[in-house]
Amino acid sequence: MTSPQNQIYLLPDLKWPASVTFRQNIYTIVNKLREESIIVDFSNVNKAYPNGIVPIISEINRYKQQGIKFIAIPPTDEKLQSVFLKMGWLHYIDTESYSLPSNYDSATSIPLQKFSSFEELNNIVNKTLNICLQQLSFSQGVFNGFEWVLNEILDNVITHSNSDCGWLQLVTYPDSHKLAWVICDSGIGIPNTIKKVRKFDKDKQAIEMAIIKGVTSRPGQNMGHGLAGAIDITRASIESSFAITSGEGRITLIKDNIQSEAHWPPLNGTCVEMQIDTSMSINFANTLLGDDPGAGGYIENRFEDDEGDVKFNLQDYASNFGNRFTGESIRRLVSNLLKQYPDKSIKIIMNNIRIISSSFADELFGKLAVELGRNKFIKIIKLEGANDICQAIINSSIEQRLEQTAQANSITKF
Repeated sequence: MTSPQNQIYLLPDLKWPASVTFRQNIYTIVNKLREESIIVDFSNVNKAYPNGIVPIISEINRYKQQGIKFIAIPPTDEKLQSVFLKMGWLHYIDTESYSLPSNYDSATSIPLQKFSSFEELNNIVNKTLNICLQQLSFSQGVFNGFEWVLNEILDNVITHSNSDCGWLQLVTYPDSHKLAWVICDSGIGIPNTIKKVRKFDKDKQAIEMAIIKGVTSRPGQNMGHGLAGAIDITRASIESSFAITSGEGRITLIKDNIQSEAHWPPLNGTCVEMQIDTSMSINFANTLLGDDPGAGGYIENRFEDDEGDVKFNLQDYASNFGNRFTGESIRRLVSNLLKQYPDKSIKIIMNNIRIISSSFADELFGKLAVELGRNKFIKIIKLEGANDICQAIINSSIEQRLEQTAQANSITKF
């Protein structure tokens, strides 16, 4: 039995090379075979990564604008099929067969985000940064660097791409201290943008120019710092990586090694990929070649009040307080705030919280007391609005965790 000529089979390992093969196949099916309906078959896929699936979805969206219809066949593997559904990947390929995911408020992941305006971006970025603060531990300077790069690249999509929309996919890997994200659009691309101000022979040269500080297609409006700053921040964190693909050019930066190459078929638009090692601190201000990124930023705007105090409402970060998983994610948030504000106390507001479990209290407050030490914990962690029951559970959890840790240390020393 032969396969239909309009069916594209994806490779088991869905990384960047798979998206290139997909573009080659879809180009042939649409432009040579003149098919108007395409089956995208993920049944053999057993691993999927943002830099594989998001460029495919962006390309599919471009062909949809031309009237091409798509049918998606999900992975056979049930766990991976669940990921495809929860991330919204199947929906954006085959809208009629698959609905949007309903887990947009999840504290563990964020589905693929489609955006077309700055108003949409504000909500998306804030939601993304909030999840990252709860899922990953950020060393000094890393969160600021990540936030800066994310905003700069997203701004480029709205400002320069002339695309109907952009795509953002972010995935956290807490166990390996990694944060990976991909931003794609199907607009005019970097080469067509750069040729307004510079001459070049090949698309890869246009991208090389785009990552030079000060190069911009709008000299009177933009500074041309975005891609150059992203490269600098990646270099500052040796275990991080960065890649830009547009037209027939692709540049990758891995461990301070930049490689430039040509490829076919061209990518209609731009795809930017970044993987960050959150455990390696960076000097954010110095990394940006002495530029002052300015006041503000998500952490300052979200957690500082008018007096400069740092606080947050516990109810904003969970609907219930009965498990360790929730406690762990909020403990990461507190730890990240302490790194950002080492000389300030953190006020945790607990108004209207009726009860918390001992497991939650141990994971958040008990383990935090061990990390900081009793005296420092008492000095910098302030509770506001906790009722008598919650306060008693917290106190008991802290004492038990400190005593258990002291006994373990005593046995180890003996």
